[in-house]
Amino acid sequence: QKVMSVYHQAILDFNDGYEVTKIRVHDDYVSITAQNDSEIDAVKIHITLDDYFNYKIRPHMMLDRNTVSLLLQKQRWFEAYRAAIKKLARKDYTCEEMRRYFLIEHQLDELDSENLIDILQQKGYLNDQKYVESKLESVSYSLYGKTKIKRKLISKGLEEALVDEALSHYDDSSESVKATTVALKLMKTIKGKSISMKKLMIVRKLIDSGFSRDLANDTVKGLA
Repeated sequence: QKVMSVYHQAILDFNDGYEVTKIRVHDDYVSITAQNDSEIDAVKIHITLDDYFNYKIRPHMMLDRNTVSLLLQKQRWFEAYRAAIKKLARKDYTCEEMRRYFLIEHQLDELDSENLIDILQQKGYLNDQKYVESKLESVSYSLYGKTKIKRKLISKGLEEALVDEALSHYDDSSESVKATTVALKLMKTIKGKSISMKKLMIVRKLIDSGFSRDLANDTVKGLA
């Protein structure tokens, strides 16, 4: 009776399994097609090269349902990784931006998201320090003050301490030049106001643009 029980279980396992009907090896992954006789549609799965060799996938081998479920779960992680590589090739992102991307766009849990972040950092695709340095270099040509620059960087999910450290090396002399440039442009565009009102409006605009109140007031005092 015990032998028959094992026999029947083996039949159930076989009927519940998936036969690998097609294998296609790509540059960085392998696509496999598996078919269960009780299901109309075949299952198509993308797996890493490591999993391909670790599971010793070969044509016509049988995969149990648990293995197929696990490979499908791994596929979501792998597709998120491949999508991230393409995304980061087009534009730089912070770790926090990519973390949100994995959670929202790919529905990965926090553990898988953090695992991907670590791998992308190790491979050099993500680096918040370099991101800050690069952005500071580009915004140095903008007409934003340090306060607004800081707000914009922190909104990207960067740590405040990291931003403050980078801004501590920022050339303050250029801050005054930018404030004067903004003030002069505003002076020409504000019409129908008294000089005192114009200066008050310019001070407010400079502060909104990220310049300190002291610098805004000093800049306006220097205007004709």
